[in-house]
Amino acid sequence: MLIADILAPKQYDAHRKALHQAAADTGAAIAAIETAAPSFAIAMQLASALKRKRYDAVLVHTNRQAIAAISAKKIAEKAHSAYAIVYQPLRCDETPRNIPAEISAETALWIFEDEEMRRQYGKIAARLPRSSAILPPGYFGAPLPEGFTPAEHTPGGPLRLVWLDEISDYTLLSNTVNAVASLPENDIELTICGTGKARHIMPSVRAANNDKRHTYNGKGNEYDYAEEAARAHAAIAGHTYATDTRLDLMRRGIPVLDAEDPEALGETIARMIREPEALREAGEEARRRFHEAHEPMFHVKQLTSLIAGATR
Repeated sequence: MLIADILAPKQYDAHRKALHQAAADTGAAIAAIETAAPSFAIAMQLASALKRKRYDAVLVHTNRQAIAAISAKKIAEKAHSAYAIVYQPLRCDETPRNIPAEISAETALWIFEDEEMRRQYGKIAARLPRSSAILPPGYFGAPLPEGFTPAEHTPGGPLRLVWLDEISDYTLLSNTVNAVASLPENDIELTICGTGKARHIMPSVRAANNDKRHTYNGKGNEYDYAEEAARAHAAIAGHTYATDTRLDLMRRGIPVLDAEDPEALGETIARMIREPEALREAGEEARRRFHEAHEPMFHVKQLTSLIAGATR
């Protein structure tokens, strides 16, 4: 099975290259067509590529790419070399305002990262996708240091928590600070790594300054977290969907807690302080979930299996 993956230059990063290499290791090669050209030019590039080899499927990530693939497919059909179009929106892209009827009709398969994304696209499509599947994103990051183990929490010592997310939504960050401040224990250290403007975090900063029982540290870059991840016992994130930082922590065996419910968050943190075994079990559960849904080779096999089903 040969798949053409249309990529804009900004998307053709190390993760996508790793995905293509992993697919090649399974015998289902993904060829990258890197372009920033208008839809018509992309269609011509695809049509030209079809003169050299036949693709079983073309993987698209935006409306513009989908329209180009549809146009090229019509040209290809004249040469008896049709292919299935697979639409896999990437969360880093801006969500389209609508999905034209032509795309809904011509797309053989939609692949979404989670149920929330599927509902979102179902609302803006001319009609619901006729065939769709959920495929959690794979993580193709750098290998872990040899012998890496998550930090052990010593009873009586500080429980080190790290916020690893954007801080533009100060409500979720405030939930986290309030959850920590509500706990009577004097052994919590919260480090906030995130990007955002001062006005977004001032309510949280004021709340932290008023809390004299716990330690609060602030860092400016959500991606500069390697040092914090190596010493953290648990992480807290505002987004519920899988980001690279969340997946990296899960594979390290570091639990990632959600900030939506401050009361539930506080209860979870308190239990981790009282019961070291609960913290260890949460880390193992995070690692297990990573290997079951996000491990690179598992992800690639699921992806190629879904596309194979759409091309039959």
